[in-house]
Amino acid sequence: MYLSINCAGKYISYKKLCEKYNNDVLITYHYRGGYGMKLLDGIKILDLSTGLAPALATKYLAAFGAEVIKVEKPGAGDMTRKWEPLKDGRSLYFNYLNGGKKSVALDIASGVGNAIILELVKKIDVFVESFQPGYMETIGLSYEILQDINPDLIYVQYSTFGDNGPRQEPPGF
Repeated sequence: MYLSINCAGKYISYKKLCEKYNNDVLITYHYRGGYGMKLLDGIKILDLSTGLAPALATKYLAAFGAEVIKVEKPGAGDMTRKWEPLKDGRSLYFNYLNGGKKSVALDIASGVGNAIILELVKKIDVFVESFQPGYMETIGLSYEILQDINPDLIYVQYSTFGDNGPRQEPPGF
């Protein structure tokens, strides 16, 4: 990664910037391969996660060019929509964690919502969820079922304390 300075639409060295310009400086980061390179371009991710850690992970994937579709609960949305601080009634946390993502409201436990998820699984590369261990099995969206639909699917399960053992039940963020 290298740093360049964009001033008035021109990329210039820091030394020239100091000599010539005093304001309107935009610092941008470039990754090896050039400006605007999207390493994950063409990768599709279905994000059913809630809370901080998995949302941040999928935010980074979106920043690298992946198409991330965030699935939220109808009516309530993601829990981070209510997290303070709020500006104009909107959570700064939610906006930060979900910037660059598409969003859809689905009741994944209902017949219609479940059917839509199963259709989407045919077209995605990565499936991310952060529900209590065992929940996805109870609603018919287990790893095995999704793997039968899309054998190349990467299934990511975020669990604060693991999916087995004495502390598997407490939720986390």
